[in-house]
Amino acid sequence: MELILCDKQQKDILLNLYQLYLHDLSEYSPDLQIGSNGFFDVGNIHLYWEMTSSLFPYLITLHGLPIGFILLAGHPYTSPDTDYNLQEVFIARSHRGKGIGRNVIRNLFKRHPGTYYICQLKENIPAIHFWRDLYKELDIPYTESYEVDDGQEVIVQKCTVPDR
Repeated sequence: MELILCDKQQKDILLNLYQLYLHDLSEYSPDLQIGSNGFFDVGNIHLYWEMTSSLFPYLITLHGLPIGFILLAGHPYTSPDTDYNLQEVFIARSHRGKGIGRNVIRNLFKRHPGTYYICQLKENIPAIHFWRDLYKELDIPYTESYEVDDGQEVIVQKCTVPDR
């Protein structure tokens, strides 16, 4: 398993995976709808390849094949009290439940120690359990609050990952 910073040549791979991510997420958000072109709207994801000093698009590969991605944002795309906003994490369904997500996040935290803002849709119970279990496993204290973001109820977690 590798976590690879996605360059412009690999952008289409990540965008293809992003469609799968939005499809999965649409189970928890009625706002996510397929457009008339048969695709979900990807919003401002293209900024990840334009603002490269503070936006980090990572591909997750296994045996050289893409199986997921992470979208991580630094300043100025996070609140003043955090270093990073972990915006999106996706592992293809066939690779879930095998510890890949945990290993990828450990790898990410080693590369980017600091204070994180991480949120999940309130209805996305599997994601909420994943993060709570991971904090416990890694012995990372966190705070949790309920908020409304773009009209959706979310659970926000903040934690500090030490430089190890």
